[in-house]
Amino acid sequence: MRSRVVDPTLGPNSRNDVICDTFTRRRQSPPGAVTLARLVTLALAVLIAGCGHKATRGDCEVVVDKNVELQLKALGVTDPGLVSKRREEMRTSMREDIDKCVGKRVTDSMMACVTAAETAEKIDKCLR
Repeated sequence: MRSRVVDPTLGPNSRNDVICDTFTRRRQSPPGAVTLARLVTLALAVLIAGCGHKATRGDCEVVVDKNVELQLKALGVTDPGLVSKRREEMRTSMREDIDKCVGKRVTDSMMACVTAAETAEKIDKCLR
């Protein structure tokens, strides 16, 4: 439903007539007033900032590398040369999985958990 709002000082046939939708008319907030929408927007921005960042290729490779290191350690393989060789083989064979990982949301605490994990199962828990 529309209503015609006329400035009574200008007369009924003024060119300054304003047509407005009575259903969408809102009360004007004073300048500088904090509205609920502004508060919600600010709260969401803070939450998103605290929710981490998009995983980089480096983040994803850290997860793969740590998994390889821990699985080899569980098998008793500790030779740095063998661990490095196997790490590179796994990065190559898991290239598609690493590509899918890039861009997923991770947090600093999640990555710290992965780095500190002592078993592959703990890494899995870190990523949940």
